[in-house]
Amino acid sequence: MTTRESSGQRSARHQGRQIHARTSDPQQMSEVPTTIEEECNRLAQEIANIPALARDCLSREVANSHVMRDSNNLNRDLTSQLHRLTRELQHRESAIHHLEAKLEASKAEIQNLRIKEQALRDFILESDPYQGVSDGDVISAFTTIRQWIQKLASNKMLQLDGPPIDLKSSAFTAEEDLFSLWPGCSRSGRVMILRALLFRILADQILMQDFFGIPGLEDNLAQNDDSISDLSTGLSRFERALIHRSVPTDLVVNWRLSTLRGVEAAGMSEGAVGTALAEQLYNLFATIIAEEATQQDRVKLQDGFRGLCSQAYSLRLLMRKSKENYQCLPISTGALLDEVEHLADVYGETDDKPGGRVRVALTLCDGLVKSQPQTDQPLVLEKAQVVITKQ
Repeated sequence: MTTRESSGQRSARHQGRQIHARTSDPQQMSEVPTTIEEECNRLAQEIANIPALARDCLSREVANSHVMRDSNNLNRDLTSQLHRLTRELQHRESAIHHLEAKLEASKAEIQNLRIKEQALRDFILESDPYQGVSDGDVISAFTTIRQWIQKLASNKMLQLDGPPIDLKSSAFTAEEDLFSLWPGCSRSGRVMILRALLFRILADQILMQDFFGIPGLEDNLAQNDDSISDLSTGLSRFERALIHRSVPTDLVVNWRLSTLRGVEAAGMSEGAVGTALAEQLYNLFATIIAEEATQQDRVKLQDGFRGLCSQAYSLRLLMRKSKENYQCLPISTGALLDEVEHLADVYGETDDKPGGRVRVALTLCDGLVKSQPQTDQPLVLEKAQVVITKQ
């Protein structure tokens, strides 16, 4: 039986023949030691290089280890920062949501306050329909009165060369010495006397009256018709009674404003005002109207008195429709100028007496003042206009 030779056996037999061939060749036999020696040297060199290679390899491994460790540390740091920033972001988002909720609540509260504020404004407007009255409004109306008086008193149709107006035959009164200055005055001085007379009548009949805006009734006050004026005088007396009994000022003011508003709501404030007083003033001045005055001149003078009384009535109602206490402040004749200098401006002088003290001889126009809370001294809005003398 034959057996198949294995590849290993064939290889061994082949190598054996090669070795036998080399050993049988002398030249080749001499080269073997050299080759082995070189191989040994090479191997020795490689063995000698192993420590260096090992160190180099170890260095690379250490470096790689450091890089990996640094990389791991960096990753851990970045991960830690990411977690911290995430927490901070969540915290800030939570704070933003909280602030947004507070903002919405504040907006709702502001809206509610605006609604309440508007309701309060509406209530105030209903309770005080005249809150728009200002110092400027009253001052403007007051100076208009002075201009009207100046224009009427200096009318060229008035004859001032003769005797003065006779008040005894009229319903008006004036200071006893008002016309005592007349004889010694020039025309400009007599114009000042007429200015003083007109303002005094307006102050007594209108500017110091407690009107309630009922023209038809109050116009009859000048005619002393008690059968018609009971309502207006009753309201005025009731207001004075409240003040006399020391009722708080704000209650008196609110009652007055409500009454004025009720008069307007009832339609009782409509109609011409001051017509009766204007007619009386014209009749008073008719005694000094020049004979050459035409009918047109007389009509213009009548219209001037009507306009003056209407302006005075409007001024008084304007003062009454304010919560502020506006008043006309007269300066007494004979008052020392240095005592009233803060209340009056000097607009003229009469003949001086040597060594006399400077006193008020004539008040052309009262001052306009407003009461101030917490003090007895009024606020002077317009000073009085006076003529002085030495006595």
